[in-house]
Amino acid sequence: MILAFFGFYYFAGFLTLLTVAVCILLFLSMYLYQKKLGIPFQNSVLGFLCFLLFFQAIQSTAALHGYLIRLLHRKGEWK
Repeated sequence: MILAFFGFYYFAGFLTLLTVAVCILLFLSMYLYQKKLGIPFQNSVLGFLCFLLFFQAIQSTAALHGYLIRLLHRKGEWK
C-alpha cells in the first residue's frame, strides 16, 4: 500500500502476486501433509473462507509474540 501511495503500482502489484503464489504453496503443502497424516476432511466452503481470512492473523500474532519473547530475553513457555 505504501509503494502504491508513492506511485510504484507495478512493484506493489508484483509483490501482491508473489504473496498470493506463496500462500497457495503454503496451503497446498499443509493440505498434502494433513492428507498424508490421514486427517479426515470435510469439504466446506465456509470453513475454507474462514481459514483464509483468519489463519494469517493468528499465525502473525503468534510469530510476533515469539519474536518479542526472544528480543526481551525471556524464557518462552511451550504448552
